[in-house]
This record gives sequence, C-alpha cells and structure tokens, in this order.
Amino acid sequence: MSYPGLVNLAMQNPLLLGLNITLPHKKTAYQEFLHPSNAQRLFQLTAEATGCGAVNCIGFRRFGSKDILGENLETVVGHNTDVEGFSKALNLLCTEETPGPALILGNGGVASAVGFVFEQRKIPYQIVTRTLSQNPRVPELLWEQVNRKVLADHPLLVQCTPLGMAPHLTTRPPLNLEGLGQGHYVMDLIYNPLETLFLEECRAKGARVMGGMPMFQAQAEASLRFWSNLPGGEILQNDRIQLVF
Repeated sequence: MSYPGLVNLAMQNPLLLGLNITLPHKKTAYQEFLHPSNAQRLFQLTAEATGCGAVNCIGFRRFGSKDILGENLETVVGHNTDVEGFSKALNLLCTEETPGPALILGNGGVASAVGFVFEQRKIPYQIVTRTLSQNPRVPELLWEQVNRKVLADHPLLVQCTPLGMAPHLTTRPPLNLEGLGQGHYVMDLIYNPLETLFLEECRAKGARVMGGMPMFQAQAEASLRFWSNLPGGEILQNDRIQLVF
C-alpha cells in the first residue's frame, strides 16, 4: 500500500467508501500514514489507529454532497476496528471481571490492538514472541521461556499469530501448556477454523476458550459504522444490509 496507490484507487472508484486490511499489512499501513512524504497531505489517523500503531480499516472522505459522492478526495483516514472487535469479544469470554495479568502470543498488528485494549482496561500483560524487540515498550518473552510458573501467573492468554489458520490446521503456537487449567481464559483470534488445534488442547486442560469469530464479526460491524459516517455512507445504515458469516 502506498500513498499514490490509495489516492488513485479512491479517485478511480468515486463510490468506494473504504477498505479493510488484514495480516500481515496492518503495521505497514500505519507506517505509510506516518511517512514524511505524506505530511500535510491527505492522510489522517484516528485515535484507535494511533493508540495501537496499526491500521486495519481505511475510509475515503470526499468533498461534495452526502447523497452523491463527489470525485474529489478530501482525506484518507486510517482507523483500527480490531480495538472495538477485541474489546467486545473479551467481554463475551470474561463475563465477570476480566482476569489478568495476560499473555499476548505474537507481536503483529492485531497483537497491538489487543495490547491497546489491555492498557485501556489497566490489565498488565507481556508479549510472547520468537524474536525479542531491541527496545520493547512492554515486557517480552521468548516462546521457550513460558513455563508452568509463567502460565500460572497469567490466567488470560490471547493467541494472535496465524499458526493454526486454515489450511494449516495441524500447526499450533510452540507453547508449553503444562500448568494450564480451569483458572485460565484463552482466546484464539483465528476464525477459520472456528476452533483451532491450540484451542482444542486448551479446552481439554479445562480452560475456558473462545475462537476469533466474535471479534471478526464485531470489527466488521465497526468498519461498517465507520464508513457510514463518511459522506455518502448513509446507504450502509439501511436495515436491509446485513453481514453474513
């Protein structure tokens, strides 16, 4: 994704309200919005995108009537709907008080949104990754450092890597699950399959688990609301438009 590419896409498709971005491009998209060549230009970021350093939703704000989209592009807005999506899914997994501290498995774009929500809720967390950052903003662990004691100290786990996603159904994060049990809550943000091999193993150990479909649906609905607030987006508020999963 580049500045000229997005502008050309918007100008060549005057009815296009926006688009979603998926892995592994969310952090790259955010960096494009910060690129010096885009300063004082059309690119803007919402508070959610800035807060987690990742963009998964882009909207095209245009000049002109709210009934008929004009061809003149006013602003390209970078947003992050994973924040709202994960927050709502977390409420479903943890129906009472959200447990903590937490482990975030992975360090990609969606992991940034998960960390942002934890910070909003004042839930301490650590990131589990295969390569430690040079200047980590929060504590990080390598996969092999997660032992029984670490798991015991972190009752909430959120799996943010693509390991186990279709068609690679027999893969899973390289996490030692010794010590995982009934006091743990585990969410895997993969939604295809609905329950990954990793979640199956966590469920077998007594943990309360949830797949990624509730978050996927909630962030998709958040994207529609975001686009509906743009000029011309009123069509998305029509009750006849439904999301199908």
